[in-house]
Amino acid sequence: MGRIAIVGTLVLLLGLALPLAFLTPAIPGTVVVASAPLTSLDPREISKADDLRLFGALFEGLTRLDPLTGAPRPALAKAWHLGDEGRTWTFFLSPNTRWSDGTSVTPAQVLAGLEYHRQEGSSFSELLEPLTRMTVDGDRLVLTCRRPVPDLAARLALPVFAPRHPANTSWADPTRLIGNGPLVCTGWALRHRVDLTANPAYTGPHPAQGPVRLRIVGDPATALRLYLDGQIDVIPSLSSDTAGALRDARIPGLQQTTGWGTEIYRVRAGALSPAAAARLSAAIDRPALVRDLLHGFGTPAHRLIPTTESAPSAGSVGGELPPLDLLIPAGRPDRLRVAEHLVDAWHRRLGATVRVVTLPATEVAARERTRTYDLSRGSLLGDTPDPLGFLVAFTSSSGMNRTGWSDTAYDALVEAAAPPGPDRAQRLRVAEDHLLHAGVIIPLYHYAALMLVRPGVTGATANAWEMVHLGDLGRK
Repeated sequence: MGRIAIVGTLVLLLGLALPLAFLTPAIPGTVVVASAPLTSLDPREISKADDLRLFGALFEGLTRLDPLTGAPRPALAKAWHLGDEGRTWTFFLSPNTRWSDGTSVTPAQVLAGLEYHRQEGSSFSELLEPLTRMTVDGDRLVLTCRRPVPDLAARLALPVFAPRHPANTSWADPTRLIGNGPLVCTGWALRHRVDLTANPAYTGPHPAQGPVRLRIVGDPATALRLYLDGQIDVIPSLSSDTAGALRDARIPGLQQTTGWGTEIYRVRAGALSPAAAARLSAAIDRPALVRDLLHGFGTPAHRLIPTTESAPSAGSVGGELPPLDLLIPAGRPDRLRVAEHLVDAWHRRLGATVRVVTLPATEVAARERTRTYDLSRGSLLGDTPDPLGFLVAFTSSSGMNRTGWSDTAYDALVEAAAPPGPDRAQRLRVAEDHLLHAGVIIPLYHYAALMLVRPGVTGATANAWEMVHLGDLGRK
């Protein structure tokens, strides 16, 4: 089959039908980025990567992560210092930083941005949980932690921790937001587009390279069609199915690298013994799963943290297997296909009866919160390059846990793994082993980061975090 035929077949199989939507012409040279429909720009409520990407263009926090290395770089803070054996962080604020309305960004507003997440209802409060005190002394912001937090500078790169302007009381209209980031919103059509241009008041180290348009698309198939038609330049994240079809069709622009995340199945505490969960895990042919179902994109995972050696954990493989339900969120055929493959393998190899139950993502989340499930599909994505975040997600107080499992010994191991030191990798490994032997998660594979970038577009490169700083985008 020729390349044109493959592309045509790809388009037809995806069921593409472009809605007719009036779009004002973009400024010449604009880089167009695919975005899912926006849900919220309230920094306490942001939960989707597309919302966070836009927020990060309008607002800038103390630091900013380098997409390729994951290292924190200066942003609102020009430098920082770690003292008191990792418990005290001092950030030195850059002078003469301004909001898009021309007024100065004050240290008190920086502090208010952090305090906003210490109020009830913030999705990011856990990242600030170790903080016990926050003070401002001239151009210095001093943060005191109850335990060492070696990745705090990276955590604060999340733009949701940006300073808070008192006029930003409603987050519904991005054109009305006063930001301190490299871009400002100059046009917005709900469900269609967001237009961004350089913020003329920005004085930070990351000035915008050019205008950007977020093209709002309802599904990944539409985004791909628009890319093939030349109407979109960047698709920040692709499914393995789409990437496989693009690779086979030799469409230029496909980029890939190792991702910083792991696909898992949660096991509700009490649904299975650790030995029975080990039986399910041992029966999975992970290399075949990656090769045959994910088109080779990804890495087989027997452990949770992507950087640790991917080898089976020790433990018994005995135990009874009662009938089980496996919850899968609707809308992702690739995940459903993996689930059906595993259910079939478990039946053939173990005689297990596992039923796949497909539900809306909101209902799956509700069932996880109320512990009314047996097995549930999940993913762990590192917010920072520090692997500790993967382990913290299953501590007793973490909202990401959702298994019902609580173990004070594990909590202590995770806390002991936090401080830096030459033996830290071993401490992390011990805590991870404890989690794996508890049988409350079954790792499946580590992600591949897949991105589609039109040749000639600069500022977007596949990276472990699928991070795209919109202000960095431009054209050769």
